[in-house]
Amino acid sequence: MSQRDNYFSLVKGICLLAVIGIHSFRPEIPVDDAFPMTGSVALRQFINFPVLVFLGLSGYFSGLNVARRGFHLKKPLIRILVPYLLATVIVGAALRPEIFLTLPGILSAFFEGRGIGIGYYVVVYVQLLV
Repeated sequence: MSQRDNYFSLVKGICLLAVIGIHSFRPEIPVDDAFPMTGSVALRQFINFPVLVFLGLSGYFSGLNVARRGFHLKKPLIRILVPYLLATVIVGAALRPEIFLTLPGILSAFFEGRGIGIGYYVVVYVQLLV
């Protein structure tokens, strides 16, 4: 592994730790009475960067792949969209069946990412990829 790969692995590792921190700290623990902001809210201001970094790294490495191998959009779109569509149908039908009762609900579930929790990020990633 080259030094550059180690660098990006370190960046991804820091981002993963930040994501764990975001999801681990309880928001209702106050710092003190004089400072009403909770400790986790204060901490979140410093660890709220991973999604942007992941999207930036994905774009960077997609750009490197385009420079090395040419522009191939079909393969990454299939790798992203097939699991996304399946998860949206399965999870959306199980947890939020009301979104599949109307055409606007179906379109919102797929094109706005409202069918599953991470759907918005998939939609944003596909837009950035395209």
